[in-house]
Amino acid sequence: MNKHKGFVAVNVATGEALNVYNYLKKRPEVTSIYLVAGMYDLMMIIEADSSEVFADFIVQEIQKTKGVTHTMTCMALRGE
Repeated sequence: MNKHKGFVAVNVATGEALNVYNYLKKRPEVTSIYLVAGMYDLMMIIEADSSEVFADFIVQEIQKTKGVTHTMTCMALRGE
């Protein structure tokens, strides 16, 4: 079964970047996570078994994580 993959950029409240990073990096859906400089604070690649699980992880987990203020998601359509 093909996994649903995507890129998620995350903004966090001032002083919360490391807390959010350390929490999300433990989640099995997160295959890569980076603390970055620029428009966003964190960038990650996530995978899920279905589009529903993918959406639920973003809405129920990432967006509800303490300190997260904004997310921007790009679904992967093709790639390696």
